[in-house]
Amino acid sequence: MGKGSRNRTARATRPQVRPAAKATVSVTHEPSIPLPGWPGSHVHTELTGADIDECLAVTIHGIMHYLHADTANELRVSLEKTLTDFGAVIADMGVPWSGDRPLPKPHQ
Repeated sequence: MGKGSRNRTARATRPQVRPAAKATVSVTHEPSIPLPGWPGSHVHTELTGADIDECLAVTIHGIMHYLHADTANELRVSLEKTLTDFGAVIADMGVPWSGDRPLPKPHQ
């Protein structure tokens, strides 16, 4: 076996090193201190333009999500149901909330 063959064999058996994967944020929480400019600093929606497949962009806590209109609509339906359920739970606790204003924070 010639020198060239040995080099090819050594390269072929060397483990391939991949660049480190970009960290994906999969969970966010409300900041402990409200960000200035609420609610725009926490959640923002916009149309993406001519893209039909991902026509809406929803940004929550700085993480942008591109959604199809059907997905965005299902998110809206799910949020409305969950907020209705939440309103009933906190009403049982004696906390009035109509959904049209933020809840008082415990530290206020």
